[in-house]
Amino acid sequence: MSSALKTFGSKEPEEIYRILNNYISSFYNGWMKQNNLEEQLTNAIVFKSIMNSFVEIAIATKMKHGQTYSVDDFTDIMKGMFSKLSPTRFKNQGTSYKLLSKHITDCFKTDFEL
Repeated sequence: MSSALKTFGSKEPEEIYRILNNYISSFYNGWMKQNNLEEQLTNAIVFKSIMNSFVEIAIATKMKHGQTYSVDDFTDIMKGMFSKLSPTRFKNQGTSYKLLSKHITDCFKTDFEL
């Protein structure tokens, strides 16, 4: 079984769609629009980087908000990260999704508090 399937366990396709849609919507509306990066969402490197960061952010979202996974829940978890992300990194992302994904997760991790 692939790791993506393990992540979603026994959730129905409609529920998987809703969760991923809310995650992407939060990233798009919460940060990309404010930084005039709307067109970057369809860039393969950017999209893969955002999706590669999903599990870590979803775990934190579940721990704080339970299993609702709403846009507001994701935005609440990512708001500290949004202030640290570099728009330049998204505009000049290069050819490696792993580098941009690392930037996303590093910005997310620096916001951790007990």
